Amino acid sequence: MVEKMIEVDGVIGGEGNCGGVIYRKIHPGRDSFGAMALILERLAFSERKLSGIVADYPPVANISCRFNVPPIRSRAILAEMIRRYREFDPVTFDGLRFDLPEGRVLMRSSNTEPILRLNVECSAQDKAEALLARFRAEIQSLTEESPQP
Repeated sequence: MVEKMIEVDGVIGGEGNCGGVIYRKIHPGRDSFGAMALILERLAFSERKLSGIVADYPPVANISCRFNVPPIRSRAILAEMIRRYREFDPVTFDGLRFDLPEGRVLMRSSNTEPILRLNVECSAQDKAEALLARFRAEIQSLTEESPQP
């Protein structure tokens, strides 16, 4: 993520697994303290409670599962999913993401373990569960591995 931000002169970025942001004014690396500082700055300048600021954003249900899949198989699965969902303009930076009418689907191969992660985001928990079940079955059909919670 940092390399891409430097390449495109990005201002702020983040990765969902650490709670940190990459904010180049602070330094070009993941930083949870930087995230806290940005939140505190927002609170100080808005004179609002955090709950009020959070209420401005739509709710998001986020659930995931993972598959024990070697990296070469993960690449083949991601390539097949790109082929199947090309009409949704897949984003292939650091994994695979596409936005469907019912929610967002993210797939990413781990850089440290032989794991393929599947994550879905929807406006409601029941929609997220249905979307996860759909893609879990689809990925399972492409591999022999069972997902882990």
